[in-house]
Amino acid sequence: MNMSLKICSVSELPITTFPEWEYAAADGHYCFRIEQLGKDIFISRGKGTSEREDVVQHSRLFTKIIAENMSKYESYYMIQDFSDVRGATLASRREFARWLSEEIHRIHLVIFYGMNPLMNTLVKLGKHLSPRFSNVHIVKSYEEAIHKILKHQQGESAEYVFTKKDDSTRRIHQLLGYLSKMTWLEDLNQDIAHLPLEDPYSDIFRAIEVVQADFRLIAKEKQIEHMRVLNEISKRQKVEDKLRHSEKKHSTTVNILPIAILHLGEKGNVLSTNPVFEMMMGVPTKEVLHQSIYDVISIVNLPKIKIHFHELLSQNMSFDIETPLFTNKTGEKKILRCRGIVVDKKEVSFSFIVLFGDITERKIVEKQLLDHKQRELTSSTLHLQQKNELIKLVYNEINEKIMSKNIESNYSVQKMLMKMKEIIQSETEWKDFELHFNEVHPKYYRALDQMHPGLTSQERRICAFMKMGMNSKEISRLLVTTLRGVEQHRYRIRQKFNLRSGENLFVYLSTLED
Repeated sequence: MNMSLKICSVSELPITTFPEWEYAAADGHYCFRIEQLGKDIFISRGKGTSEREDVVQHSRLFTKIIAENMSKYESYYMIQDFSDVRGATLASRREFARWLSEEIHRIHLVIFYGMNPLMNTLVKLGKHLSPRFSNVHIVKSYEEAIHKILKHQQGESAEYVFTKKDDSTRRIHQLLGYLSKMTWLEDLNQDIAHLPLEDPYSDIFRAIEVVQADFRLIAKEKQIEHMRVLNEISKRQKVEDKLRHSEKKHSTTVNILPIAILHLGEKGNVLSTNPVFEMMMGVPTKEVLHQSIYDVISIVNLPKIKIHFHELLSQNMSFDIETPLFTNKTGEKKILRCRGIVVDKKEVSFSFIVLFGDITERKIVEKQLLDHKQRELTSSTLHLQQKNELIKLVYNEINEKIMSKNIESNYSVQKMLMKMKEIIQSETEWKDFELHFNEVHPKYYRALDQMHPGLTSQERRICAFMKMGMNSKEISRLLVTTLRGVEQHRYRIRQKFNLRSGENLFVYLSTLED
């Protein structure tokens, strides 16, 4: 521990400090140094704008220094040098007030100097926190601070205290005390004095009481919001944990899969491959070694990914694509996932890694699953059409017999007809249809709603049927409506889409999600 020692020009007492008694924030916004003058005077010199964490560090270090240099029964003097302090956040002022409230019983005098007008006012406001803060003083200079301490040590009063205050001054001090505790100590449960209505300060005291109640409400709302945020963070962390677990599982799976590796130089020449590349592409490694990647693309029969390699080499842009179905040199049909990655990046040179993963089997299974969903959609649509047509046929037959006999049907027949109408218009089966439709075309409704949010439910259904390739006649049978009714719907849809006369609605809808 390297000690720095000098003599105070005012008191002629030794001033000691150590490098360990200094602190600086990582970003340089605040720093402080603590010095010891004689045996029981400690000086803190700050610089910058303090935040809460700075005060926490100051409190810890100051408490540690006092514990090492004073017995627990001894009291001491504290000087705060604010000459280079530009300001302090509310959180830092509150933290300092809390610490000082716990430590003040051991301090003879707390003296501030070198403060700007705002800091001066804040310290004066802080003096009203508690009667114990009566030993907090403000002076103009270091010399005045030392003289005040020396006088106190000689038994003289540190400052002149008014023994008698008029009622007006007492009331103001009460009010300042209430406000100080609310803002500095966040004490929102003070017992505010109730003054008689005729007292000139009655309204102000009642206003302070209302302000305290409002602060309590704000604090409660803040606590509720804080708990909500913590709950959301907890949920998010659980999701992130699941995601990390999933990624780890996926990474483990990928790592044990046979991955073909192609290492390229900065000009796109093949530097090396691995044995899996030869097996996957059906091309001997010696045939592609030192070849340009563009020649390799022709050799392995993958011309459609040429543009991605151009971006990789010319713009150093990584890519991740799936190749179309192709036949490799041994006659095997493959679909590959191809990833181009920039590696070994230096000032003037690069190299690239290209990974090929065989996803043919996965794509075949996905195609089988999509075909299965497509059949379910077709079956659901056909069932819906047949059911609606059958019910409509029965409905029309009953209705015609009633009309031909020119009689009034009884209540039960009318009720049955109404029920049949309800079945035709039931939303339940439409929801089942839309569920199957969304499985086959997961992005279609989302794209439709984003681009054309004003469509009715009937118009959305017609758009879905057209996506499936149905014509107006087929749609009319499915919706149990007239052909003219479907054409009118199509006309309104064209208007909402702002399609020109030459634009085909069917083509537009069929390519919407692509």
